[in-house]
Amino acid sequence: MKAYKVVLASLITIAVLVIFYIISLSNPQPVTIKAQTGKFTMIHTANFVHSGEESVPLFEVRVVGPKAPGTFHVFLMYKFSMKGHADSTIQFIKTEMLLGDGAIDDYDLWLSPYPRGKKLKYYMQVEDMDGNILAVLPENANSSGELLPFRFEGIAPTWVVVLYDIFISVTLLSATLAFFSAIDLKKHPKAVMLLAKQAFWSTIFLLLGGVAFSILLTRKVHGGLGWGGWPIGEFNFTDTNTELVLLYWIILTILLKGSAFAGTESGNLVSNAFARIFTIIGYLLMLTIYLIPHSV
Repeated sequence: MKAYKVVLASLITIAVLVIFYIISLSNPQPVTIKAQTGKFTMIHTANFVHSGEESVPLFEVRVVGPKAPGTFHVFLMYKFSMKGHADSTIQFIKTEMLLGDGAIDDYDLWLSPYPRGKKLKYYMQVEDMDGNILAVLPENANSSGELLPFRFEGIAPTWVVVLYDIFISVTLLSATLAFFSAIDLKKHPKAVMLLAKQAFWSTIFLLLGGVAFSILLTRKVHGGLGWGGWPIGEFNFTDTNTELVLLYWIILTILLKGSAFAGTESGNLVSNAFARIFTIIGYLLMLTIYLIPHSV
């Protein structure tokens, strides 16, 4: 294969990977939320995610109103998401938030650490000394159930992240090279030998990066089985999509088994024309793994 095609394939791989990381793997950014109820104003920065099982998350809210601190209470109201249970059936845990050291209006609470993958929904409310609600944040938390999401994550070891990145990068590069070989196949029939080997390695790298290390990375960060692809796990579009694309490339490798494993075209199960079309379709399917946002 000519050098310029390898360079072009590398540039395409880099561009697709940049898009992949932008749309698929970024955590939500903190958002500052303001709520006004009567004469009370509440301001809270929602972080949505806490990473690290050895540390505890901090919830903070600023409460400004007509009453002096000490004449009202501020509470964090939260409940955990549980599989098989509707949110409406789960009771809120009510925990008082206290004034921070030296703070006038800022209340905070260090929540206990929970295992990675644990999810909760929460809101905050202000009550007078008799338990009457004076203010809530978000404003519609009580009336319409507008709650803030929050989840606990682990931190994956560096070696897992590095190998995952390497495998998904090489997978896309190999598949792109296979795509170029398929384009050349009409004019250069002997390119089927190279195409078959590229298809084989694309399949191996997809199995390692898209499945094996994807499972390991997910387990380290989100816990659980680490895989949601049907029928192995609960239906998850991204994981199921990866399974289907992997199956497609396995079939492509089998169809080109003569060129891939025996070094002879006579052992292939399909013609070059079919292999060309099948590879181009497979490459387009491969791109769906990278260009459709992941379900995280």
